[in-house]
Amino acid sequence: MSLPGYNGGSLEKFIDDVVRPPSGFLADLHGAVDIIVRRLHLLPGNSVQKIVQTGSLGKGTAVQQSCDADLVLFLNGYDSMEEFLTRRQRILADIEKWLQQPADQITRMTIKRRTQYNLTYNCEVRYRGKTVKLEMDILPAIDVFRSKSGGERPIRQVYEEMKSKPENVRSNYSVSFCEKQKAIFRSENSKVKDLIRLLKYWKMKNSRSEWKLSSYCCEVIGVYVYCEKLNKKTNFKMIDGFRLALEMLSKFDNKRLTFSNYYDPNETEWVNLFPMTATYIMDPANPFSNTGPRENEIRKIKRCAAETLASLPQFQYTF
Repeated sequence: MSLPGYNGGSLEKFIDDVVRPPSGFLADLHGAVDIIVRRLHLLPGNSVQKIVQTGSLGKGTAVQQSCDADLVLFLNGYDSMEEFLTRRQRILADIEKWLQQPADQITRMTIKRRTQYNLTYNCEVRYRGKTVKLEMDILPAIDVFRSKSGGERPIRQVYEEMKSKPENVRSNYSVSFCEKQKAIFRSENSKVKDLIRLLKYWKMKNSRSEWKLSSYCCEVIGVYVYCEKLNKKTNFKMIDGFRLALEMLSKFDNKRLTFSNYYDPNETEWVNLFPMTATYIMDPANPFSNTGPRENEIRKIKRCAAETLASLPQFQYTF
């Protein structure tokens, strides 16, 4: 349980050689995704406000052999979340029908999974004579931050609206936070994104079926380490950032890992959203969302992180 291919040298070089996808490859993937975006803008029977590309490709945190693209399709014409939910299955059917014909530069685009929330496609993209696989999620949504007059609603107003909704409605707001979430990772410091990539690579190589850690949780932990543990030191050594992240995961004694530019995580109204007995990592954009792993997986994550820590060089702090 470690980093396959890592021999104890520079983690920066390891990321360059093994973890980070080639820039040319990413450019080709973005080009292929843009074709789908342009096609979705013409979705018959629906008024598309905008399409936001998220996922690892959209956030700039993609890892070799594991690139995914999430397209959030914001639609006009809905006055409430409840009204949108009554139409979502029809919208998903419209999208599936519209994308039946393959777009240029994509060898094959087939449905992998249908849920009540989204469609997942397996795409095969040509790159330098090879066919590279890309997983793409398409999620219809409404812009809960847009007022009826076209302006932007204060985020606190959206929180208050969510608080008034039952959980089966409130949970559907999460996808509408994609731009707020994306902004958190839009850092000028590329090393933060490399730290996130390294965490994603580690969980991808070690989790298998024993435990799961979402990619978004890895992103939250990476930014948390940078902001709260490394004091936003832009030239931190990767070994230090990685060790700090793994130490957090090996102990998992932070019952409440929280930070946000949008809300005060220490306010009673947010603290009370989750029971104090539960381990959770609050979404820095959406205080109603726990991004952390399931309780029954934490012991396995702690063990894996501890074993990886033991195989790494010691801290090289230059603070």
